[in-house]
Amino acid sequence: MRTIKVIHDSSEYCVMDSLSSDGVREITVLIEPESPIVTRKKQAVLVPTTEGARVPVMRWIDGSSEPLIDLTKQQARDLESVIDSFLVDPPRNRKKEGGAVFYYNSSRYGDHLFTLSAAHPHGLAVNLYTSGDEAEKRALDVSAERGQYETRRTDDIQEFLCRTANEGYAGAVLDECSPIYFCLDSEGTLRFLMIIQDEDEEPIEVLLQPDGRWLPHESGMELNLFGDQADFDAASQRHLGDVPFLGWEGGKAGFVTIEAMDAPDTPKRFPLNEAVAAGDCEEMAVLFLDSKNAVEFMQGRGVMSYSIADVLDVPDFIEKASQEGLAVVLEPGNHRVRSGIFWFTEGRVILDSFSGFWKLEKEHGFTRLT
Repeated sequence: MRTIKVIHDSSEYCVMDSLSSDGVREITVLIEPESPIVTRKKQAVLVPTTEGARVPVMRWIDGSSEPLIDLTKQQARDLESVIDSFLVDPPRNRKKEGGAVFYYNSSRYGDHLFTLSAAHPHGLAVNLYTSGDEAEKRALDVSAERGQYETRRTDDIQEFLCRTANEGYAGAVLDECSPIYFCLDSEGTLRFLMIIQDEDEEPIEVLLQPDGRWLPHESGMELNLFGDQADFDAASQRHLGDVPFLGWEGGKAGFVTIEAMDAPDTPKRFPLNEAVAAGDCEEMAVLFLDSKNAVEFMQGRGVMSYSIADVLDVPDFIEKASQEGLAVVLEPGNHRVRSGIFWFTEGRVILDSFSGFWKLEKEHGFTRLT
């Protein structure tokens, strides 16, 4: 979250002041995790901000305040007074209009258009544009597929990226070509790193500054990717729906596998180095949703001698692979929402994917395991 430091009654707070996608103003008060207000409170949640990790404790929306953790009456009154003072006399160093303008697309529910970026294989990446026309074109292109989206603008790119990071997006892509990574520095402050090309078309790293400029990243600053896979998966499921993997919408999908040229009807074995799997398996058989993905998989390994075969009975294929000590990986190397790991256990075929665990049956397809 992009936050503003304020001093109230000799105590320091962070305040986030923003508008929701439908124009409702929201003010959130955050405090340091060492504050006696939040120590030893199990429900206190740390979130990354531009001032470091903080705990949201009070929210004001359209004239009404609500506590975000358990507070005494006096603590609640103190925090409400912080909001009252902020509303009357906001700090002078708040960001002013006139910064660089960026565009994005949002639905009436506040979710943003995204892409499945190879630079962000574990989650969804928000689409961001420097041109309003390009953003509008993107919104029109997908309206029939995903519903109505409106093009919006912001001159506070840091606040927008902070919000999307905390909403479970894995990153962003500017103008459909420059990936933006969400990172934490050594002090727990949320930072944004973008990869662009210089005049010689060589990739360089630039870091977003508090004033909205992108400057070359100093290699001495240690950055770690921000985000939790569970949060990425929750956001993906929220946007893509309750499906076992992307490509199964409508309940139908054709599968192919890779066989050795000299061993028809026998799946080719690969080292299990593309997916994290439990158990004793060290090798995998592979499944793909179309032959093009299988060809790209093999080309990436420089292998030219192989055979692509249709898999007509997927449960039977997985059972036989399991008997041979193989894990069965769907779309290895592809985006997480398109991939998964199949297991045969206790007479059942189980899929572990971004949306959880699913049982695969010949007659009924995938059903969720609760």
